Amino acid sequence: MRPVIHRTIRLGCAFLALACFAIPVGAASPVGASPELRLPSFSHLQHQATEVVDLTIGSWPLAILSGLMNEDDPQDAAMKTVLKGIKRVVVRSYRFDSDFVYSKADVAAVRSQLSAPGWTQLVQVRDERHDKNVDIYVAVDHEKIAGFVIIATEPHEFTILNVVGSVEPAQVARLRSKLDLPEIVVADIPGPSP
Repeated sequence: MRPVIHRTIRLGCAFLALACFAIPVGAASPVGASPELRLPSFSHLQHQATEVVDLTIGSWPLAILSGLMNEDDPQDAAMKTVLKGIKRVVVRSYRFDSDFVYSKADVAAVRSQLSAPGWTQLVQVRDERHDKNVDIYVAVDHEKIAGFVIIATEPHEFTILNVVGSVEPAQVARLRSKLDLPEIVVADIPGPSP
């Protein structure tokens, strides 16, 4: 992926890893809460975007990837452990030449799903001056992360990452690196830093 796309999950993953320590012990999502979002295809944006990442990886491709890894290699062995708990990875990332080619309502519709029982918001960063926003949510089930979502928006681009499955916070960066997922870099947004 090009460096511009990579501008979009590094600090977000760090926020996720740090903020997961704030999940209260005993926190559990209600029965039936799903960590999988219903993401639109955003097909109407594909021809307008200058860069597009439209990625959906299910459990079968993840199992194949895991099977191709060398268990004698410590990095591959660690990655296999990460992949065991992952059921699905979905990324929707779009970059445009001009501001707000995408509708804020499209992103708001995705964000509204995160108000359902079972989701806990860990981070909300707003930079009104530059119109940049980052939201990180986790779905917790029996004190384990069952999935997480990162939504990052700014005038020229937006990225939505939804990981479904059991994943430890420390494993998020390893997953991002191995699957070459985009980075959410919010270093220029005021807020806590890791």
